[in-house]
Amino acid sequence: LIDMPPDGAHTVVAALRGITNPSFMARQGNMIYTVSETNSGAGQPGGVVAIRHHQGTLSHGTRRPSGGDWPCHICISADKNFVIVSNYGSGNVGLLRIGTMGDIAGLNDVHQHAGTGPNHARQEGPHAHSTVVSPDGEYIIAADLGTDELVVYRINTNHTNLTRVNTVSVPA
Repeated sequence: LIDMPPDGAHTVVAALRGITNPSFMARQGNMIYTVSETNSGAGQPGGVVAIRHHQGTLSHGTRRPSGGDWPCHICISADKNFVIVSNYGSGNVGLLRIGTMGDIAGLNDVHQHAGTGPNHARQEGPHAHSTVVSPDGEYIIAADLGTDELVVYRINTNHTNLTRVNTVSVPA
């Protein structure tokens, strides 16, 4: 954990070992959620790890499967009840519930993207790359670099899964 004041100087204030390739993080209160950018082909499926930050120290929370390989991005839903993870390698988006104490309760849903893009050398299949929450909090928008699409989801009102509501192709 790094403290970075406006002058650009920075100080490491806490460190935590034991998470393989934590490439992207999102923070909510005293919890930090990170992807563990790994893959099942190497024997360690992609994961999401909850980290507790308390009085300058970090401690491990739960680790749960992300629903795919090479998770590269994570965001928190508008209602703060879910994390949404983009699995680049397998080209899908996972929805995981946040438990009452901030830990990851488990994987609720996975949506697989399909298709290719115009550059077959690097767009041979889907590569979910990031997700953002719409300004009104109603939608999750997933960018897929493998298909050149934005895929729009809604978290169902029963809070158990995602519903795909639209796909927008990005012009070449």
